[in-house]
Amino acid sequence: AESGFYKPETLPQAGRTLRKINLQGETVQFPGGAGGLGTFDALCAEVAAAAEAARGMELELGDAPDEFVDPVLCHLMRDPVRLPSGTIMDRPTIVQHLLNDETDPFTKAPLTVDMLEEETELKQKIEEWIASKQTQKPLSP
Repeated sequence: AESGFYKPETLPQAGRTLRKINLQGETVQFPGGAGGLGTFDALCAEVAAAAEAARGMELELGDAPDEFVDPVLCHLMRDPVRLPSGTIMDRPTIVQHLLNDETDPFTKAPLTVDMLEEETELKQKIEEWIASKQTQKPLSP
C-alpha cells in the first residue's frame, strides 16, 4: 500500500468516469462476479480493504530485526539474495535496480541477476519471524 503504486482515489474515480460516459448498462467481467458498475464498486471496496490490510501488516511488521530489512528501500525482505559484494537485499529491489543499471548499487561493480545468491536460511528466519508475529497478534483482515 505504501509502495506508491496504489492510490485509494483512482478506482472510485474510474467508476465515476464510467458513469459519466454512460456505461451503466455495459456488462464487465471481474474476478469473483459478473456484470456492471455495481460489481465495479464492489471491486473498488475489495481493493481498498486489501490495501488497508496490507498497510496494517506493514505497520505491525515494522519492528523487524535489522537483518530482515532491505538496505535500500527499508522494508521487510521476503526474498533475500546475496550480492557478490556480500550485501543482502530483497530480490525485487535489486532486480528493479538492475533493469536500469547492471551494477552493484553499493560498489558499482558489474552485476547481473545470475550473480545473485539465494539466502534460503535468512528467508526461512524471516518467514518464522512473520509467523510468530501473526500468532502473537492477528493481523488485520
